[in-house]
Amino acid sequence: MNYKSRLFKGILFLTTFLMINQPVMIIADTTNDNVKTEQNSDSKKTDKNDHDQSNERESESDEGSSEEYIDESRDKQENDQSKEQNDSHDSEDEVSDENQDGKNTSIDSENSNVDNSEDKKDSTSDTIDDEGKEEEQVNDDQSDGESEDSKLDEESTSEDSDKIKKANELLELNKNIIPVATPYQLRLKDKQVKVYDLPGYREDKKQVQNLNMAELTKMPLTIKYQDTSTENKYVQIFKSDSDEAIGWVNEDNALMVLQGSWIRENLYVRINSNNSDIYQGFNWAIRRKSTDVFNKGYKVTGKYEHINGITYYSLYDSNGKWDGYVNSKDVVDIGSAQGPWIADKRYVSVTSNKAVIRRGFTSGKTVGGNHYLKTYLVKGRYNHINGITYYSLYEDSKWIGYIDSKFVTTADGRQGIWIRNNIYVIVNGNYKTYSNFSWKTRLSSKTVKNKTYKVKGEYHHMNGYTYYSLYDINNKWQGYINSNATANVDGAQGKWIHENKKVIIHGKNYQVYQNFQWEVRQSGSQVYNKVYTVKGKYHHMNGYTYYSLYNEKGQWQGYINSNGTKNSTGWYTSNGMIYLENGKRYGLRNGNFILVSLAKQRTWGVKGGKTIVDTPIISGKPGSPTVTGNFKIEWGKTRNTYLIGANYRSHVSYWIPFTSDNMYGIHDSSWQWNGYGGNLYKLGFGSHGCVNTPISAMRTLYDAFPKGTQVIVY
Repeated sequence: MNYKSRLFKGILFLTTFLMINQPVMIIADTTNDNVKTEQNSDSKKTDKNDHDQSNERESESDEGSSEEYIDESRDKQENDQSKEQNDSHDSEDEVSDENQDGKNTSIDSENSNVDNSEDKKDSTSDTIDDEGKEEEQVNDDQSDGESEDSKLDEESTSEDSDKIKKANELLELNKNIIPVATPYQLRLKDKQVKVYDLPGYREDKKQVQNLNMAELTKMPLTIKYQDTSTENKYVQIFKSDSDEAIGWVNEDNALMVLQGSWIRENLYVRINSNNSDIYQGFNWAIRRKSTDVFNKGYKVTGKYEHINGITYYSLYDSNGKWDGYVNSKDVVDIGSAQGPWIADKRYVSVTSNKAVIRRGFTSGKTVGGNHYLKTYLVKGRYNHINGITYYSLYEDSKWIGYIDSKFVTTADGRQGIWIRNNIYVIVNGNYKTYSNFSWKTRLSSKTVKNKTYKVKGEYHHMNGYTYYSLYDINNKWQGYINSNATANVDGAQGKWIHENKKVIIHGKNYQVYQNFQWEVRQSGSQVYNKVYTVKGKYHHMNGYTYYSLYNEKGQWQGYINSNGTKNSTGWYTSNGMIYLENGKRYGLRNGNFILVSLAKQRTWGVKGGKTIVDTPIISGKPGSPTVTGNFKIEWGKTRNTYLIGANYRSHVSYWIPFTSDNMYGIHDSSWQWNGYGGNLYKLGFGSHGCVNTPISAMRTLYDAFPKGTQVIVY
């Protein structure tokens, strides 16, 4: 074996020794010139710091051994060249075998185990001795060894040069290929990606054949090593479920993230699974729990088709704020931001004065007017992605618009919702009350007219009317009535109604009140037999009418139950007495009498306690007034006679004198063509002192009251 061959063996041994002590094992296949790397096993690591000084000595020893090995080789160089050639081939096989065995060996410390080095040196020396013996034998058998030495020397030089180059490449490869800090996963971009058997810096790299690219594009791949020798980042890919290396690829051109690239999308969806979380990213950190987003709507602007076979939507809320990623299988396409039309049928009342009815979901058009408390029919609804449910409103068949459901309350029917109220009303129109909104009559208009009721609630019907729910003084429900038939009043007393008449208080048990909280102003005994002017009245809820009383000076006196008064005649009878509005009273001879009021220009005929005549009259003119006092019918009562005076002679059909001189009496007066009553007696139609009476009333008076009947003129 020649000098150069021996030198190569020494260098090759030293290179192999250094290689097997690197962090990454290099696998050399001399047949295919392929290089593979594996990460060293943690179980075989040693502590380099504990052997720093020993390593230095080992390095020096290795160098000395190499030199001794070379000297010994030179001494035996002159031996049989045929044997040397065989040894050279054996050496190549040995290198190949050592590199193949290296697949199962990993040593972390670069210069550890000095003993191993020494053993290798001894082994090498023994090998040289054996080779020397073999060379001697070959030398004896060959006769032309000297002539072949030159030729073998040239071949050995060429082969040694190749081996040295490969060794240097292995050393360089070990420096450029490093493990990634943390293995990570990516995926192939497509089936056209090129996968190489060697890192990117190798000019002799070849595309790996017979790979199932369709299958590889569907699986996550793990990145464990990277090549730092080139600008393009080459990485070694492995199947994620094993340590099987697939090859080397350019990461930027061949790989992408597991979720794939972002794909533009434009649709609206709703989460329809109650077991679907929304993710912050593709490390599966949860951004929104499924319980928080179930049935919520979103806009989808993009999607990812993940290596796991699932498409993930990128979700945005109605304000354009990103909310995360969701499995596309857990949503349903709703077509638009408002979602699909959902059939509905209900009546609702608008219960917010801030409610706005819109004509669309994108335009700003609204329906004008005040919608507060109005009732509408809902025929459908939309669940918008902004979280609001919108009702589609109708007035019967006429569409009105859309309204936020939070501004309405569902009603039982067309009448709308019951709305609390607490007012008093008086019924002043010809309206009846209803038992229900199917319009069954409860009380007739005649029954409720001019009565006061308490309103405890109201309904705003779709027909445009408001209906009051009425209660009486005993809190008994009286039905529903159209509010147009009522007028609001201040309280249970009802509405003040104008009146103008005189009354006399004839009951001692009727008090006069300061207000309708029944604070007493005057006792019954204080007002008994007094005459007052009634200027107004109230129809109270309790069923009674109360008069508002004023004295002769126009001063208000209070409220009294009308049952404690006599009507506006200005007189009343009690216990055989007649009481007059001027304060005078007279004893009655019996229950039969004729009463003449000059102030009221009126005559009453009372028989048996009942008024049988009530008629207007004309009394004496201011220049010849009618006498006043307590009289009776005298002897001159007659029919068809003439009344004769200084300047007149008048025929009368009925004559009832009430003064003893037969000068004043009650008679008919056919000449009074302008009627009776009022102020006619002051306007030139007054008599000479008698009481002119319509003939129809005179007929009754004449027939009903005989001579001696009491006649009171006041």
